[in-house]
Amino acid sequence: MKCLYCERKTFEKTINEKMIFSDYPNDFVAPLNVINCYKCGEVYTKCKELQKWEKLISDQIVKAQNPTKDMFKFVRKTYGISKKDIASNDIKVLKRFFTMDTLHVFRWLMENRKNIEEQ
Repeated sequence: MKCLYCERKTFEKTINEKMIFSDYPNDFVAPLNVINCYKCGEVYTKCKELQKWEKLISDQIVKAQNPTKDMFKFVRKTYGISKKDIASNDIKVLKRFFTMDTLHVFRWLMENRKNIEEQ
């Protein structure tokens, strides 16, 4: 791997950073494993690590009260739920998300969609 900015190939070992998803007045924090470039300090992470971080943040958002439009969109995209899926109350759509994690999130999205549409 080569740094995109300084083109150096030497990186610091993986460190656990606390990354924030901020949507005023709420801040959601979760750990993210990253590597830093020795020379310029640029930070990189793997896709799987980023997806894991997104799920951790989404889980915190689902537990929060009064989601904003951006929070709602973040959770929906993290779990791969389209606007059409939320708009339709089709049982086939619901079955597609029938896992413990996703069903809970889907229900949360359905409950909060009217509040979000009003914003």
